[in-house]
Amino acid sequence: MKMTTKDGQSSGRVRKVVKRSNIGHPVKLASQKCGRSVHLESPLEYDLAIQLEFDPSVILFQEQPLAVKIQYDGKLRTVYPDLAVYKDDGSTLIIEVKDAKKASQQEVIEKFELERQVLVSLGYDFVVMTDKEIRGTIQHKNSQKLLPYRRLVVGSILREKILAALAWRPMSLGEMLQEVPGVTLDLLKACIAQSIITTDLTQIVTLQSIVQPLRRNSKLSENQMKIWERRCL
Repeated sequence: MKMTTKDGQSSGRVRKVVKRSNIGHPVKLASQKCGRSVHLESPLEYDLAIQLEFDPSVILFQEQPLAVKIQYDGKLRTVYPDLAVYKDDGSTLIIEVKDAKKASQQEVIEKFELERQVLVSLGYDFVVMTDKEIRGTIQHKNSQKLLPYRRLVVGSILREKILAALAWRPMSLGEMLQEVPGVTLDLLKACIAQSIITTDLTQIVTLQSIVQPLRRNSKLSENQMKIWERRCL
C-alpha cells in the first residue's frame, strides 16, 4: 500500500470534483477561511464544510487533497479522501464523508480501514463522518445561521472597540451590547462569522454565550502555515 500526494510546492485538489449520481450535485462554498471557492461533491459535504468554516480550531480545509493507493480484493485501487482539515494544534485530519447506511456496509468498512492504516502510518488523523454526526447537531444549526453574517460589514473602528472590550476578559454577548457603543447583536454575530471573535458553537448561541478574540495556537510554525496555505490555494 502506498499514498501519492503532490509535493510541498503544489496546491489545490488532486482531481476534478465529479457528480456522484447516487448522492446529488456538486456544490460550491465560497470560503472566507480558505480564500476561495471550495468544490464539494454532495450537500452532505457542504454541510460539514460550513461547520469547518466556523470552527475556531480549523485553520484551513481542502477538498480531495491527495490520492491514496490501497490493495483491496487483489487489486490496487486509488481512493480520494473527501477533505483534509488543518488544525491549530498542528495536526492534519483526513475526513471521509458517507451516508450512514452506506458507511455500514462491510465492503466500505474494509476499504476505509485500509485507507486509515495508510494515512495513520504517514502521520495523519483519519475519521469517517456520516449524516448522523454532521446533520441535526447544534453546531450544524449555528453554522447555517452564521452563513449570511459573513457578508455584513464590520467597520475597522468598531472592530477595534470590540477587541479592546475583550482584551481583559471574555464577555457574554449581552455584556458586549452594554459595553461597546454602536454594536448590535447582528454585528457581533458577523464578528463570529468572520472569525474576529469566537464562541462555543456546540451550544445554542444566546445573549449569555461567552465570546473572546480568536487566538491561534502559538506552537504552529510559520513554515507549517505557509505549506498549508500553498496547498489550499
